[in-house]
Amino acid sequence: MIKCPREILVVDDEKGMRDLLTKILTKEGYVVHTAADGETAIIMVRESLKDKIELVLLDIRLPGISGISALKQIKKIRKDLPVVIISAYATRLTAIETKILGAHKCLHKPFTINELREIIKKIVEKN
Repeated sequence: MIKCPREILVVDDEKGMRDLLTKILTKEGYVVHTAADGETAIIMVRESLKDKIELVLLDIRLPGISGISALKQIKKIRKDLPVVIISAYATRLTAIETKILGAHKCLHKPFTINELREIIKKIVEKN
């Protein structure tokens, strides 16, 4: 369990996935914010949550701009902000591309809760 609340932004167009990740991460002690598209996520990182967010979980396939475009914009705003790509459609090439663009990790759906916990734990402890 995390002793002090850490804030995570979950960006996924599937409401069920946002709700599931919110439930899991809240139980782990995190404060969770959500966005259903890349544009909203960018605005949240740039404005309302600029100095609060410590991690972004970002889906690749989003309505409007893609997760890759959102990743680029988020990294322009906060280069140091860890981003974990989550996708059912990511290929090895996508994983390499997102890593080059600054993503910390590419997590393929479906993933286990333990995989997610371990990745987040490593990132939060490192920061």
